[in-house]
Amino acid sequence: ILIFGRKPEFFHIPTLYVKSNGNLNKLAYLNKNSLTNKINDEIKKKSEENNLIYFNIEELTCLNDECAVMNNNNLLISDEDHWSYEGLKFFGKKLVINDFLQIIVKNSQQ
Repeated sequence: ILIFGRKPEFFHIPTLYVKSNGNLNKLAYLNKNSLTNKINDEIKKKSEENNLIYFNIEELTCLNDECAVMNNNNLLISDEDHWSYEGLKFFGKKLVINDFLQIIVKNSQQ
């Protein structure tokens, strides 16, 4: 069984986009819901206690004090936490790069 952590939750990204003049990815990081990390820590702990595989999906979105909510003038998040169509393509590629398919294959054989 593979357990996913909670995706980061942001202030409404389209509204943040309209109101911002600067780096939207940095601004999203500064305005993300801080409870997500606490929730993910608990999910990870419970997963490990029960010998389940935990995948931290937040790491696909937020790294180095920025969260990927916009790329090449495309919004990747359509509201507070849902991927837009462009986001599905962007984060789908990141899942492949981060060996998500290998995790599934490896653990389906056990």
